[in-house]
Amino acid sequence: MTEEKTYRLREAGSYWMDVEGQIIAMHPDMSRYLGTNPAGTLLWKAIAEGASRSQLAQALQDEYGIDADRAFTDVDVYLASLAENDLLEDSTD
Repeated sequence: MTEEKTYRLREAGSYWMDVEGQIIAMHPDMSRYLGTNPAGTLLWKAIAEGASRSQLAQALQDEYGIDADRAFTDVDVYLASLAENDLLEDSTD
């Protein structure tokens, strides 16, 4: 059995804070701000600590009572958005 990749937020050059339950992030190279909804905030905080795709999906299932297929789809879309905005570490864990 292989271990799942652990996703982490890019540390260098990005700034973020939790403002009343919403993550506000700024990537200086992109000159724009990004914000999250409550589900995005949940995922963001988990990724900030380091989390696998399965752990992220489970967090959504636990918090929102959604099924596994929906949770994995939502996680994949979220991870793709973070990657597109260069907010994930390039890791091979």
